[in-house]
Amino acid sequence: MKEDGKIDPDHARVLFYLDLEAIHKTVVDMQVQNKVVTLTIFNEDPTLKMLGAVLEDRLAEGLDEEGYRLSAVRFKQFQEEVITPTKSSLSTGSGTQGVDFRI
Repeated sequence: MKEDGKIDPDHARVLFYLDLEAIHKTVVDMQVQNKVVTLTIFNEDPTLKMLGAVLEDRLAEGLDEEGYRLSAVRFKQFQEEVITPTKSSLSTGSGTQGVDFRI
């Protein structure tokens, strides 16, 4: 945001969470830095990357008309986040009792 509280169009990040009939669950992550736009599109359909490549030039032209430059368009599939349990620094059953404070 700018100092006046308005969104700065030259430096922004916008996330679109879409559920579209043809391509279903889609997330578009748009990042803008100094009027340079990077898009990351998350979707499970592998053909979307090919379709997107066809339209990338039109997108770049449209952004250029508005004073922006397209840096990259990336297509990624959703990945499940794997959470591995970490070993706690306090071990249960270690045979010690009490609390140790150090200053």
